[in-house]
Amino acid sequence: KAMLRLREYFANQEDTNEGTAQSLSAQCLSQCDPESDIAPLLSSVLFGNVKAQHVVQAAQDVLSKFRGQVPESMTSLQDITGIGPKLSQILNIVNRRDTYTSQA
Repeated sequence: KAMLRLREYFANQEDTNEGTAQSLSAQCLSQCDPESDIAPLLSSVLFGNVKAQHVVQAAQDVLSKFRGQVPESMTSLQDITGIGPKLSQILNIVNRRDTYTSQA
């Protein structure tokens, strides 16, 4: 539910520069206020307020440390706020660029 709410929230937001719908991206998330923008969307998630802060900080980390590209290596993934060893192992498998190119 929370992920669906995030997608819907950003789909309904207009990019003020282009007049088009925003996408759920690190750029958009990094500019959100965790308490007023993200936490209400994560209300069904345990510790939603803390996770909202982590989501925004993680987006800022991706922008500042990795130029907006989510890294593939487990070590680099763990440099992002809120990502530990277990999640980095999962992301290392499912978030590989070759995974997306092989599905196309």
